[in-house]
Amino acid sequence: VITEVMADPDPPAGLPDQEFCEIYNRGMATINLAGWTFFDGSSRLLPSVSIAPGEYVIICDDGDTALFSGYGKFAAITSISLTNTGEKIALRDPLGNPVDSVIYSDSWFGTSVKKDGGWSLEKVDVDFTCPVSTNWLPSANASGGTPGAANSVAGIILDEVQPLLLRSYC
Repeated sequence: VITEVMADPDPPAGLPDQEFCEIYNRGMATINLAGWTFFDGSSRLLPSVSIAPGEYVIICDDGDTALFSGYGKFAAITSISLTNTGEKIALRDPLGNPVDSVIYSDSWFGTSVKKDGGWSLEKVDVDFTCPVSTNWLPSANASGGTPGAANSVAGIILDEVQPLLLRSYC
């Protein structure tokens, strides 16, 4: 799943002044990203990188690998281009099946000064699969994000709203 988005790294709070996304393997098996695609307005093939269960991988520009090598495992693509105000990003398996996507927005920063750049948006609950804005918060880490590691805002989202029957057919 997509777990972190750094769309506006400038001015940097402590991380490299480069865009990145982070993905996490919440499954029970190791996955190789060969043939998978990352979409940020354009589709790009991901390289052959294995992700063990519970492991994070940073998706970054292939020219930025030296900047992110100290943060953990990365999957470099030919370019990454995230709009500061928001857009859809998606991950697809080799058969083209959607695995995860998010339509992030800079409004998710609220009135925080973090909206001005240098801070990532982090997913709160990696196991909560509903694509809602309440599952994303600005990083609480002093460096502006947590690439390659558990998110600083990690928690559990409880769905306590009872379902409402809208229609019934005989």
